[in-house]
Amino acid sequence: MRHNWDNTEDEQQAIGSATAPEMSTAMSMIDRIRNRRTTNRQNRAINRAWHSAPTQAMRDEIAIFAQRRLG
Repeated sequence: MRHNWDNTEDEQQAIGSATAPEMSTAMSMIDRIRNRRTTNRQNRAINRAWHSAPTQAMRDEIAIFAQRRLG
């Protein structure tokens, strides 16, 4: 039975590089999904706050906040 420590350094790099792109692609896809969900949730919260604001001044403040958040 071969263990990781039995491999040469070149073999270990080849093994690591073969799995790394697949893992990073999956993680980046998961991160994109999480970021999209978070952004959509924040946008809905801002929209609810804007629609429920009783005065125009409060709506203006919420609009300024939303613009700053977008960067």
